[in-house]
Amino acid sequence: MHIILFFLLTIEGFKVKHIEFYGNRSFSDKKLKEIVHTREGKLYDEFQSALDEKRLVSFYRNRGFKEAKVTEWKKNIINFEKRLIECKVYIEEGQRSYISGIKFEGNRTILEAQLSDIVKLKSGDPLDEERIFIAKYALTSLYADIGYAYTEVEHKLIPISTYEDTVCFQINEHKEVRFGNIRIIGNKGVRDEIIMREIIFEKGALYSPKKLYESQVRIYGTDLFESVKFELQGIEANRDTIDVIFWVKEKLPKWTAFGVGYGSPNRTWLNIGWGHDNLWGNGQRLEAQSKYELDPFELNKLQKLDVNIAYLEPYFLNTSVKAQLKPFYKFYKVGKNTSYELSYMGIEGRLGKYIGKFCQSFISYNYEIVREEGSVPKEARGEIVNSVLFSVAWDTRDNIFYPMNGYISAFSYEYAGRVLGGAYKFSKFTYDFSLYSQFLKSVIGTRLKFGGIVGETPLERRFILGGANTVRGYTDMLYTPEWKNWIGVANLELRIPTFKKFELAYFIDVGNVWTKKEDIRIQGLKIGAGFGVRYHTPIGPVRIDYGHKIVEAKQDKGRLYLAIGYMF
Repeated sequence: MHIILFFLLTIEGFKVKHIEFYGNRSFSDKKLKEIVHTREGKLYDEFQSALDEKRLVSFYRNRGFKEAKVTEWKKNIINFEKRLIECKVYIEEGQRSYISGIKFEGNRTILEAQLSDIVKLKSGDPLDEERIFIAKYALTSLYADIGYAYTEVEHKLIPISTYEDTVCFQINEHKEVRFGNIRIIGNKGVRDEIIMREIIFEKGALYSPKKLYESQVRIYGTDLFESVKFELQGIEANRDTIDVIFWVKEKLPKWTAFGVGYGSPNRTWLNIGWGHDNLWGNGQRLEAQSKYELDPFELNKLQKLDVNIAYLEPYFLNTSVKAQLKPFYKFYKVGKNTSYELSYMGIEGRLGKYIGKFCQSFISYNYEIVREEGSVPKEARGEIVNSVLFSVAWDTRDNIFYPMNGYISAFSYEYAGRVLGGAYKFSKFTYDFSLYSQFLKSVIGTRLKFGGIVGETPLERRFILGGANTVRGYTDMLYTPEWKNWIGVANLELRIPTFKKFELAYFIDVGNVWTKKEDIRIQGLKIGAGFGVRYHTPIGPVRIDYGHKIVEAKQDKGRLYLAIGYMF
């Protein structure tokens, strides 16, 4: 007894060097280490290890191993001076039980075939309590979304043989529930009608949590509110109707913007803006913005001016179609060896609509007067562009500023001239696909972009390569007349979170631009690679990238880029 007590007292101050499992055929050591609370590198706790034995047995039995047990938890001192021990855990799994069939009892409203599809369990599956719990939650949610908010689902196992059980789901549907009164609290400048049109259910409709949460998202998506919450009244008293209160906190509708910054390569910019996000309390928006860029080291090398005014009608003609009217003026002046001036003045009208939860499409008409002068492929004075643009995008990203999962797939097609009239006749298409996936705590981002133009276009409509947004390591071709008609780009980027709001990135970019479709070939592709640092802000990351050429790399020192927002 004294020897055992001495051993227990001394081992309490030891660290666990290794944990090894024996007899585990169905689950890996890594998985079992996640179950126990005894950790490698941490102090050993005898009481904790006793609980860990119970955790392991519970884990196995919840997955159909009815006879599983921990036969021994052995502790060995492997270095007394460093006070290190190893733990060897011996497990007898026994034979696993399986599901012989699925049954439902008490379901009056939903057919058994539909319930079977929801639970995602079938005969021959291992008997797994975790999957059964998920199935019960899915059944409860299914009933709640058709108005049965108080539905209860239990289950029992009916033994068929020693290692086979039928899973029987016992459903108590209770009574049908409907939405009651709908109230809005907290809005001052935004009228109730503007909020109510985003709510996709009415008083008297069958209660549905799915519609409730979607309405919350839609209200928040108007961008008129800092926060949107809801409260249910009556559900705790099992009432036939449930009242809903939406608590909202408005943003300030008027805003001004002023910014000065530096972008790569060698661009200083000044941005001034003003806007109102809730004209007349109806959600209409009006904004005016201007941006001026120049090369601070060579003032005659680059000048660029963008001025635009935009008016947005979120519910055009009282429909779900969004309408926008946007007058604009653009001016480019590039000096030095390739001197040219470009100016574009016109107006754009756009109609857009969400199709389902993830898909957005729009069509726009563009009228502009183009002036191109200098060493450009075509000189034009006062030429007219009449074009129609159609675009559709499918966006499943979990966050538009900091995506970690999902993808965005966008296609656009522009048609100009011919039946529309105007000096330019062309067709232009662009396809852009970006995919995001998590790897441990990092994010892997990939992008593929391809585009082409058939016909004669204004210079600004064509494609350029290089700079901070296509193939890093190469000079932005805005400095040259190398605006081409075809483009192909592929990007791969690994984003690794580091300290607080900082992250590191490693990237490789591949692509090129071509004048004619016949010129497209793999040979001659531009390849750039490098690394960068990002700092998270509410409007997206501030990024600094260093890229260098892989191809044509002789005497290349690389280029530094500063920008706001991810490249893709």
